[in-house]
Amino acid sequence: MRMVSGIEWYEQWEDTSDATMAFYAQPDIAAFVASKPQAHAPGAHFEYSSGNYQLVQHALRCAPAPPSLCPRYAAQEPWQAAH
Repeated sequence: MRMVSGIEWYEQWEDTSDATMAFYAQPDIAAFVASKPQAHAPGAHFEYSSGNYQLVQHALRCAPAPPSLCPRYAAQEPWQAAH
């Protein structure tokens, strides 16, 4: 959520950008994002990436926790570190 994953990502919405390819040309967005190489060490560089949101969404959806815990986590945990 803080956009410091370090994933190599080109966010511009152009024909061959990562964002365009992920949302319009890939059957599995999370797998496409996860296949991207690291450009920076996690936490070392801020860069907006819609791909980060896709990974978080995938992790929450696939988490083994009961579904009732996911909304509470999403409402609290990611925002605590940002303060």
